[in-house]
Amino acid sequence: MKAKKSIPSEHGPRSKTAAGRSVFRDLFSAEEAAELEIRSTLLHGLSQWLANGGMTPKRKPPKRSA
Repeated sequence: MKAKKSIPSEHGPRSKTAAGRSVFRDLFSAEEAAELEIRSTLLHGLSQWLANGGMTPKRKPPKRSA
């Protein structure tokens, strides 16, 4: 695992997350970071599906015959 880079700032030292590593791991406990990564992946996939022609609020499912 690579060490974080320290970036000077007028507001004090800041760190930069290494490429390919989740920012959630820098901010939360390991368990909570894992849960947030899963949620992020699911929401990203859902938003892409909706953007690429998934169900929209205007499109209704077909009615079933009784």
